[in-house]
Amino acid sequence: MTSKLVGAVTLASLLTLPVVAVAQDLASQLVGAWKQTSYAQKDLATGEISKPQGEKPTGMAIFSRDGYFTWIFISDGRKSPTRLPVTDAERIALYNTGSYAGGTYKVNGDKVTFHYNASFNQAWTGTERVQTMQVSGKVLTWTGAPIKTNDGKDAISTATFERLE
Repeated sequence: MTSKLVGAVTLASLLTLPVVAVAQDLASQLVGAWKQTSYAQKDLATGEISKPQGEKPTGMAIFSRDGYFTWIFISDGRKSPTRLPVTDAERIALYNTGSYAGGTYKVNGDKVTFHYNASFNQAWTGTERVQTMQVSGKVLTWTGAPIKTNDGKDAISTATFERLE
């Protein structure tokens, strides 16, 4: 009887101890599928914020456990072609409203280095780009390295994603 009482008291005391959260590193937090929820660019010269993908862009980012990634970003309000084959004007509009890439990635602190094996922007294919990422709960915030926008301005982009389960 005494051993059962001691066991019950021990179990009760263990259940009332505060739970210590194990900090996860970014590499393990990134693994999985993410749905894009926003995209904004900050003009480095003026500080002006724009939303070139619209108010509700769509897209996904997928990170594998073994270091592979793929992402696709699609602008809000993207128009479908009127027919197939698409016209040159429709092809240009589709190109300007979507982006995609794939390759491998490595994490170092809050920096993620992407090695692009394929990209909508052929100038990135075969190169590495370093991005800053942070995961808070089910939200991924992805801040890009400075880029030239379509109108030639220097900007930093920030996208947010929600974890898909």
